[in-house]
Amino acid sequence: MLCYLLGGRYSNLRGLAEENFHSNETLRDRYGTFAEMERHLQLPNQLSCSVDLATATGKSYVIYGIARVMLAEGAVDRVLVLCPSRTIEDGLLQKFPALSAGSTLRDLLPQTARVRNPHIINGTQSIVDGTICVENFHATLEHVKSSIRDSLAGKGARQGYGKV
Repeated sequence: MLCYLLGGRYSNLRGLAEENFHSNETLRDRYGTFAEMERHLQLPNQLSCSVDLATATGKSYVIYGIARVMLAEGAVDRVLVLCPSRTIEDGLLQKFPALSAGSTLRDLLPQTARVRNPHIINGTQSIVDGTICVENFHATLEHVKSSIRDSLAGKGARQGYGKV
């Protein structure tokens, strides 16, 4: 996943999906046309991804690791992890600080990393550079009062990177 996000080969999800469609017979059999497959893509114009793994296979660690490496590489200034529920949000807000305190990933990052140890917050705080914000997706809805909109307004594409 990091090769996809940091490799510079793709500017958005559509490019990766189209390449895979044309090289994968199973995808062609399932969708028939790339246009049909494209209808199922979430955020096709963004350099985006989702993490879909079975229960207890390490999704939290993968999500945290990707966020931390993207911050360390300077590909992003801040990360927003959207969860489907309050329960998952609460779980990540317990797991991420524990992962952040551990040395396993920190020891793998170069001393020159832009962000070596991000702050872990939720949507009640301003999302500033060097933070990973964990929030349930309901906080992004128009009628919900949250710092997310103000913290991310005007942020997006960066020189040398796609919109992540």
